[in-house]
Amino acid sequence: PFLKANLFQEVVAWGFVFAAWFVRLALLGLLVRRAWTARLLGAMGCAAALGLITRVSVGIGLYAAFGLLLADIAWRARRAPALARLLAWPAAALALGLLLVGIVNAGRWGNPFIFVDFRTYILAQSPMLIDHSFELKRIWSALLYYLLPVWGLSAELGELLLSHTYRTDFYGMEQPPGSFLVTDACLLWLGAHAFFRGRPAELWADMRPRLALLLGLATPCLLMLTAAMLAHRYRVEFYPFLVVLGFLGTHRLAGRTNAGMDLTQDTRRLFLLGSVGVSVIGAHVSLLLYRLSNFGAIEDSFVDYYTPLFREFWAGLRRLAGA
Repeated sequence: PFLKANLFQEVVAWGFVFAAWFVRLALLGLLVRRAWTARLLGAMGCAAALGLITRVSVGIGLYAAFGLLLADIAWRARRAPALARLLAWPAAALALGLLLVGIVNAGRWGNPFIFVDFRTYILAQSPMLIDHSFELKRIWSALLYYLLPVWGLSAELGELLLSHTYRTDFYGMEQPPGSFLVTDACLLWLGAHAFFRGRPAELWADMRPRLALLLGLATPCLLMLTAAMLAHRYRVEFYPFLVVLGFLGTHRLAGRTNAGMDLTQDTRRLFLLGSVGVSVIGAHVSLLLYRLSNFGAIEDSFVDYYTPLFREFWAGLRRLAGA
């Protein structure tokens, strides 16, 4: 859904590359090896550092997840001192990443602790939002944007539904409409099994490191839900969390299968295959809409915005076909 050649999108894509590397290593330690090594943790630290250098909102989540994971290892090292030797390489990688980002920030903004200065661009056009780039009151409206895109429907007098709320609390919102309930139905369905099936005692074989990973990776999700701008590409920040959640659910289902639970029942299989189908179709529709959409805030309804674009797209297809 994010394959669009643009400078904004390139930064997001590279941030997700390092997040995906981090998530793969984390799942390898959690679910496959069921153990941590200095080499594995050191590589995770490098991935987190590169993620922070590339895209701060992604990197914050990786640092939070990794920091909580290292804190759990340090806690267990009280009874197993050998575990303390695992912390040196990842701590060095994290420190080096912070040092490099601080140098870059100081060169760009004159302060190593400023990752982006909204006063120099974009939000300078909306002074009332400059000091309120992230606010908790936006969460409900942002959830509608990411889950139930009713914001692009027409209301009375030509106004968009909820237009007053979005105009007051946000700098802007971008097309296209989308929903994780559609493009990621499969991940959400699998993730639901990780949380809502079985007794709590059966939920995790080792709860602390998994919760540390999920809580840390939820940090970018919270940032995006409180941000002053709503954009399609910001959905990428949610995917490290969603992917881990989906894999934990898959792993739990596989474990129950090994224990003799029959997962080939028609109803369960129908829901799984249906969620995969919805996700694949939804992702491609989202990609098409994204290719047709422009960057920047919009004021038109879905119908008014996409009708001329689809007409132009269809005319182009007919010209290619020689019609």
